[in-house]
Amino acid sequence: MAINVLVVNELIDVIKDPNIIFHIYDLEANLLKNLKLLKYVDPYSDTYFNTLQFEDLKKDCEFVKNNLKDNNIIESMKKIMDLIDDVKDDTGIFILFVGD
Repeated sequence: MAINVLVVNELIDVIKDPNIIFHIYDLEANLLKNLKLLKYVDPYSDTYFNTLQFEDLKKDCEFVKNNLKDNNIIESMKKIMDLIDDVKDDTGIFILFVGD
């Protein structure tokens, strides 16, 4: 299942579309159990994270980046981390993981 990552506002208007797409099933099950937030990304629906969750989300991405050898996932995690850095001080926004 492909996941697309966007930044949206409270009205679900897309603020940024950084073209981050990855497959959630590429994350290994034993890796997922060590994650705080990414393990809750629903591949069949939308999953929102708010600004209070951004730091934990970034830690999850860092953990995945450092523990997988899949270059596509590593690049996606880097892009998500950069995205968090870009928007972490904005208010009324969410990082949206769009499932199939």
